[in-house]
Amino acid sequence: MSITISTILLAEEHDATRAFLADNLTADGYRVLIAPDRAKALALLTTSHPDLILVDVNGQTLALIDAIRTGEGLAGRVDSDTPLIVLSRDADRLQRIRVLERGG
Repeated sequence: MSITISTILLAEEHDATRAFLADNLTADGYRVLIAPDRAKALALLTTSHPDLILVDVNGQTLALIDAIRTGEGLAGRVDSDTPLIVLSRDADRLQRIRVLERGG
């Protein structure tokens, strides 16, 4: 019997939050690709095909979601069915609408 390990791309700028999430996801058996910023996340997406993309909403997240879903040449490399989960501590209505409109 073969066990498949799912890969998660974690894009989070805050060091402590990134470490907490990465440690817990790894402990749960996931392979975690860590990106402390938008540039690293985009670089990882050019070489990896994660099963899930987990991003924190910050100044660059909407641009990252746009790059993943529509532009910067990534849309053809990232499966459009790849789930993209957005975390936020400031989830006002407008922000939620913007994220959902962009495929988060």
